[in-house]
Amino acid sequence: WIKFLRPLAKSISWMPYHRWIKLKKSQSAFMPHWDTYDFIGYQIVLSSFVFLMTFLGLVVLLNGPLPIAIGAGAAAFLYPLISISDVASKRQSSCYKDLPFFIDYLCLAMGAGLDFTQALETVLEDAPKTPLSNEFSFALKNMRLGMTRAEALSTMDERLENPSLKLFLQTLIQAMKLGTDVNYTLSSLSD
Repeated sequence: WIKFLRPLAKSISWMPYHRWIKLKKSQSAFMPHWDTYDFIGYQIVLSSFVFLMTFLGLVVLLNGPLPIAIGAGAAAFLYPLISISDVASKRQSSCYKDLPFFIDYLCLAMGAGLDFTQALETVLEDAPKTPLSNEFSFALKNMRLGMTRAEALSTMDERLENPSLKLFLQTLIQAMKLGTDVNYTLSSLSD
């Protein structure tokens, strides 16, 4: 149903809405194989179903007022937006909370003689499964598939748009590009 409604979803052409959905989808990791039009199609399906059920149950059977059915459909259209925003903010909060642990652990692993990629693998093997560890796992997979470290970390930065993580990732990327000692950079960030 959702793929069937893509042409209708494409008719909603308000670009700030599309950018907001794309950002929140990437931050929340909600249905990563869906694009913005699939998400809008999902909203349309959900709101249409709720409107139809409310209309049939309340207006037709009980002679209730039509505005309640319209309001229920509108609320159902907004529900995925609220839900995805809530999940995104919880993931952002979790990333913010877990970042100091990751920085310290990476420092320890690199201080033991591992390079950045090996240290990241070690941290991810031992770290609990959190949104931040999932994002670093995804970045590590991208590195294994041929992306440079800087490209993989830049992609992660664009996907999450977390201010504290952005500072960490951009500092790390710059240190890698300039050839600075990454362990020293991580140590200074953790202080």
